[in-house]
Amino acid sequence: MGMSASQARLLSITARLTNNEYQSQMLTNSKLRLATETDKATNKYMNALDSQQLMYCNYDDTGAATKVQLTPALMYEYAPMKNQYSLINNSGKMLVSSLDAKNYNETNTLEDFLRCYGLVDDVTKEERNPAYDAWVINHYNWELSEPQQSDYQKDVYIKTGEEWVYTDSEIYDAIANISCFSYTKNGQRCYMHVLSALLGRGQHTTSDGHTFTVEREEDIGWQWNSCTDSEAATMDGLRDKLKNDPVSTEGMNGYVTPRASSHGSSVHVNGSGGTGNCYQKCVDMLWRLHWNYDGSSTGGTASQEELDEFWFFVECDLSEKHKEDIGYWEKQDDVEAFNEAHANWVNSEPPMVSEVIESTS
Repeated sequence: MGMSASQARLLSITARLTNNEYQSQMLTNSKLRLATETDKATNKYMNALDSQQLMYCNYDDTGAATKVQLTPALMYEYAPMKNQYSLINNSGKMLVSSLDAKNYNETNTLEDFLRCYGLVDDVTKEERNPAYDAWVINHYNWELSEPQQSDYQKDVYIKTGEEWVYTDSEIYDAIANISCFSYTKNGQRCYMHVLSALLGRGQHTTSDGHTFTVEREEDIGWQWNSCTDSEAATMDGLRDKLKNDPVSTEGMNGYVTPRASSHGSSVHVNGSGGTGNCYQKCVDMLWRLHWNYDGSSTGGTASQEELDEFWFFVECDLSEKHKEDIGYWEKQDDVEAFNEAHANWVNSEPPMVSEVIESTS
């Protein structure tokens, strides 16, 4: 029994060794077949490469396309509007024709090389001029400095009308404190007493030679040529100024009674600006108006035209009321200043310099 068991194990081991050898032979055969197939695929690929052709498509003047096999000679062939190509090997050497190599070795410059092919008859050499570079910078800065109309503006007064403007004087301020002045504004016709107080006591002569005297009201009562002590005192020290105060140059045409006076309705009075001084005008006016005197304490009633002339004297001559323009200021283009500045800018253009230094070979 022992021998039989040992013999059986030996046979089992022998069978396993035989199977391993068989499997090894199968693997070897598979590797050989794979190597053979690889060689076949490589040969097929190489044959395909050897049989492949690169084609070049060219167009004639009519637009018709022509396909030919691409060769180095065709790539290097020159034609107008055709980009040139070159073949370079792994060593960095370029493939050229024997003619190109000969011309390259026999010439020293690009101009000489191109002349071998009849491509250049004459060449002008150009070198940078440092002065031109400086001119470019200066000219660019000059262009940036061009004047603009928006930089040249002026303030213009746009007149929309006229208005009467008061300039209160010392004389006007004084008579405004006289009681008869307020009465006159209230319509009680005390204008003669206002003029008498302005002139002061004493003798006065009109422009045409008439003479009259202004007296104390305390002595003769309320008459056209009287004024009180207080009224006389109010004007003391101002009468010399009255003689040096010129009358208004404004005309009375279009004059409207001012300061909300209630001495009468506002009317337009024709007339013109006068000459002379306020003292003489006051003397002449009192002499003309005194014929309206009716013996009353208010002096008398003047016509509306005479009253407006009186108020023009008070408001415009004594208070220096005058017409001034009404309007507003606005910005406008100052064309004249801009044109002058622009002309100066044009004349300041940097002078042109030689762009290049030329020499003909």
